Amino acid sequence: MSCEDPNRFERYVFYFGEKTLSGVENRMIPTLLQEKNIGILFPLTEEQAQNLRQMIEACLSFGEKTTVEERELMFYFVLNRIFDFCPEEKRIRIGIASTYIQEVLQYLAENYTASINVEQVAARFAISVAKLNRDFRTITGLSVHRFVELCRLNQAKYLLRHCPDITVGKIAEKCGFATESYFFPFFKRHAGITPVEFRRRYKKLKSGK
Repeated sequence: MSCEDPNRFERYVFYFGEKTLSGVENRMIPTLLQEKNIGILFPLTEEQAQNLRQMIEACLSFGEKTTVEERELMFYFVLNRIFDFCPEEKRIRIGIASTYIQEVLQYLAENYTASINVEQVAARFAISVAKLNRDFRTITGLSVHRFVELCRLNQAKYLLRHCPDITVGKIAEKCGFATESYFFPFFKRHAGITPVEFRRRYKKLKSGK
């Protein structure tokens, strides 16, 4: 959130598995984030928010140049940087999430490439579609459908950046899009450019030409 613009928010949802929280790595994660079902608002200045965006973009750009361990360290650095920017007295707790929503997030993160809809998810967790939609939007600010779309979009961007030998059509398939003809307008609507142009720009940026 930018302090200069109280109506502007950027929302991120992090899911830490038991393996991460029970291992040595948990010392790298701020203690507050290790609480179950926690929601926190970090008021930031525009300068701080821009600084974070640049760090996140830098982390994403390294791709296969780095090891998994190196990428984890960069991720932990970004998390702790947020806490450095926003001291405890400025942090705002925004409510406790329903426990099952954490399980829904994990399920969606693991299955977004499959054909999936809100009715199927609601049935899996034995709740009504209305309750799932209400609780999910309360916690994440997104609908289930929109969250799945963003997972697919982010994975598509990653593959376009780092897998030049995979065709755009194959990437669409791998990310769970029904058809390539649907993927192209969807990607352009959300990214502002076509998948082909996105890949071309990244290649140009990477080569420095």
